[in-house]
Amino acid sequence: MRHTFTICGWGALLIIFTMPGAICNPDNNGTDNGGGDDNGGNGGNGPTGLVEVPDPLSGDNPVYQLATTGVPAAGASVTDAAFGIAQTRVVQTEGLRHEYSRIDPFNSDNSLILLLHTSAGEWRIYRTDSLPYDQGGNLIRTLDVAEPRWDPSDANLIWGLRDFQIVTINVQTGVETVVKDFTQDSTIAPIL
Repeated sequence: MRHTFTICGWGALLIIFTMPGAICNPDNNGTDNGGGDDNGGNGGNGPTGLVEVPDPLSGDNPVYQLATTGVPAAGASVTDAAFGIAQTRVVQTEGLRHEYSRIDPFNSDNSLILLLHTSAGEWRIYRTDSLPYDQGGNLIRTLDVAEPRWDPSDANLIWGLRDFQIVTINVQTGVETVVKDFTQDSTIAPIL
């Protein structure tokens, strides 16, 4: 199994990290999970070779030099030699990126990605079945909402704010639903 992480690098180009990971065996019952993590298959002895996480407040933490490599072509990968992590450039447009590292840009089934085109100031939804994500035919729609967030269970639904409303948008059909209109709220409307 591979775990996917997103970050922004190389001048606001969206980069995806993938790293080999373990398939969870929470019972640690000796069943080999195939993850190469020694969690199972060894009589249930659990993980071995854990690495202590450095104290971020310590002045004695390891320093990892950034690799000196050029920007990869759209769809190409480079491997970070220090960590063995593949970094893949998934868009071709400069300034097209995810909003923030703590907010998942992928929908619930990873079939779509929400990206911000910084120079145009617009949100864009792309299919993720081929690289680069922003190639012709992958754009589903642009959004005219603030703070868009994917619904945790409906892969086609995105939530957002517009004026004094909370709205949902089905990104496949374009159907919008007003969930809450604060201008119609008897308590809040008078102070807006």
